[in-house]
Formats: sequence, C-alpha cells, structure tokens
Amino acid sequence: MRKGELKKRQFIRQCADYLEALRPTYFLPFAGQYTLGGKLWRLNRYRGVPELEDLEPLFASERSARGIESEMVLLNSREWFDLREGAASSPYRPISMADKLAYIERELSGRRYVYESDAPCPSDELLMELREAQRHMIGQMAMRGIRPRLHDWNVYLDVGDQDEVFHVPLTEGEVARIPIHDIAEPCLAVRLDARLLKRMLERKAHWNNAEIGSHLRFNRAPDVFDRPLFTALCYLHLPSSVKG
Repeated sequence: MRKGELKKRQFIRQCADYLEALRPTYFLPFAGQYTLGGKLWRLNRYRGVPELEDLEPLFASERSARGIESEMVLLNSREWFDLREGAASSPYRPISMADKLAYIERELSGRRYVYESDAPCPSDELLMELREAQRHMIGQMAMRGIRPRLHDWNVYLDVGDQDEVFHVPLTEGEVARIPIHDIAEPCLAVRLDARLLKRMLERKAHWNNAEIGSHLRFNRAPDVFDRPLFTALCYLHLPSSVKG
C-alpha cells in the first residue's frame, strides 16, 4: 500500500508539472480508470492510480503551492464538456467505491483471460523462442540507442518452475535456464504465466500492456525503476519474419 500511495503522489506531481508549464484554462483527468478482473481482481486496491473521486484533495496542495489556477473538470462516462461555454453536459456523479468493489467481486472475478485457455507451453520451446527474441531485443537496443542506466542488470523470467528461471542477458550471452538460487544482483525478476510469455514472444500480446494490466510481478534489487530497461524488454519478441 505504501508504494501505491507514493505512485499516486508521483502522478499528481507529474500532472502539476504539465499544468504549471502549460497553464491551461481547464484540464480533464481520465487516464488510469481501468479495472482488473479475473484472477487479478483482488489487486484493484493496490493499483496505485488515483480514483477520480480522490483527485481534488490530492491536487489541492500542489495547486496552492504552485499557484495553478487551471480548473479541473471531472466527467462521468458518456458525458462531455463544452469549451466555449465552460460547462459540462451533466454534473459529475461520484461512484461508490464499495459498490464498485462489490461488482468486481460478483461479476468480474470469475472471468478468464484469453491466455488462460491456451495449451501448456513446454519449457524447451520457450527457451528456443526466448533465445531468438533476445537476439532481436539486443539488435533493437543497439539500433535505437537503448541503454539502461545500470548496464549490468540481470533479467530473470520466472514462469512457475519450482527450481529454475530463465536468465535473459541484455548484452552478450545466451538465454539459459539457471537454478533459482543462482539469481544475482542487480536483478529484475519477473514472474508471469508461461502461456502469456509465449504470446508476448510471438507478438500476440505486448510486454507493456501486460505490465499495466498487472499480469507481471516484479522483484527489483536495487529497487530502482530504470525506464530504458523496461523499454528494452518491449522488444523481447520474435522478429516479424519468424513469429508464430
């Protein structure tokens, strides 16, 4: 929960930075209003994304400290805002979080994600695809100038094997299965479903979408968000000429 609250504050500061620089008359928050269903439904409380109902008190101190006069406009689904008149089609009606969470548990928790219906993926098949995808990723990193700040990150993918993980070097070296107790720092260890990993490798799903949708569980040491590292991993897939 503590990390989630810090993440919310970070988003508020980023938005305030834009408002301070651009000084718009109005601004309309809308991003991040998504819901996790299926087996992930219990994670909704920990997304670290502010609900629309929470924004006014969260913004209050930032706007006051920076002298931001931009007016925040909150809209319900299917409503609109007239910029010329400065008026919304309907006053914002706050959503009951208790009702929302009850609906998620009652209606959404039992749904399945598409990859959960896929056939099991043999570890040897994943290893071969990972090796091809890693070569593609390294080529894209070189071509696009993607350089993680910690050049010696160790990336590990844990698909649920009790004793082994996949080690994915970011530079030279081949993808290999290693004993889980051989994980070395600095490291980014990612736990995910093998079937989802196969979809991402074959370009039927995307790393960033899986990350945003909470399908990936991360363990970082040190606990530093290195954006170029995550950018690089978005290219961990088969080249288009050999995708499944």
